[in-house]
Order: sequence, then structure tokens, then C-alpha cells
Amino acid sequence: MELFPDLPFASWVDTRATLHRFAQIVGKVRLAASPRRNHWWSVPFHVTGRGITTRPMTDGSTIFTIDFDFLDHRLDITALSGRRY
Repeated sequence: MELFPDLPFASWVDTRATLHRFAQIVGKVRLAASPRRNHWWSVPFHVTGRGITTRPMTDGSTIFTIDFDFLDHRLDITALSGRRY
């Protein structure tokens, strides 16, 4: 009995490239909106039940997070007020 099905690399290489590019963009936003810390500690993604997320950050006036929702195939930006972009 196999725990996970076979996942040939060729069948999802485009998805990997797209996710990598999106993660780089979100990482740059995170880097710009966070205080500087040693060794890039302020930039990692954190695992959630639906995908990965940033910790809360601010653009100076709004506190927000960016979430990769792998179940609904969405990238959500959510402000502390509850507004979603």
C-alpha cells in the first residue's frame, strides 16, 4: 500500500514555477513591510491548515497578512479590519 500517489515532476513543473514566482513576490513585500532582522528571520512563510501565510505586517497605515490558500487556489491579502483584497 502506497501512502501517496505517484507524482511525476513533468506533470506539475509549471505549477511549481508559478508558485515559486508568487512566493518570491510575496517575500519581497514581506521584506519591505517588516523591520530588519538578522538572517532574514522576518521573511519566512508559516504553514496553515489551508496553505502558507506571512505573519502580520504593515504598510504604515494598515496591518495585513498574505495567505496562499492551496485548497481554493487563491492568494488572499487580508487586512486587520477584515477587508480582503
